[in-house]
Amino acid sequence: MLPQAPNKYQKEKASYSKRCFFFYNVITMKKNILKLVGAMLVLLTLFLTTDPQKLPSIMLILPFIIFFLLIFFAAKWVLVRRIASPRKATRVAVLSAALPTLLFVLLSLGQLTVKDVATTAILFILSYFYISRNSFERQ
Repeated sequence: MLPQAPNKYQKEKASYSKRCFFFYNVITMKKNILKLVGAMLVLLTLFLTTDPQKLPSIMLILPFIIFFLLIFFAAKWVLVRRIASPRKATRVAVLSAALPTLLFVLLSLGQLTVKDVATTAILFILSYFYISRNSFERQ
């Protein structure tokens, strides 16, 4: 049987689906941008209004968590558009956020040296190759 050309109703339905998908992506993108801006404002407020000497220990960890989440969501937002697999984008975003967060923690402890940066970079490069190889074997 020969394939038939789509009728007017099918074309309109496809067009409507494309528009809905586009608007869903725009709304999701705006929500993600608002989350990122909100996290940046919370982090900035925390840095400007608190004294580290008077804070409980959970509040000392909070900026690092917010910093990690901020970089993670920004990296994932960019990588989802570049990488077809959302799982792989999440894995790469975790590594992309963990590296600067770890360096930030070492810097705040006064333990950051050139040797630490090189060791951490090598560790994360090896982790990236391990994760990417492991994810390709599962597919």
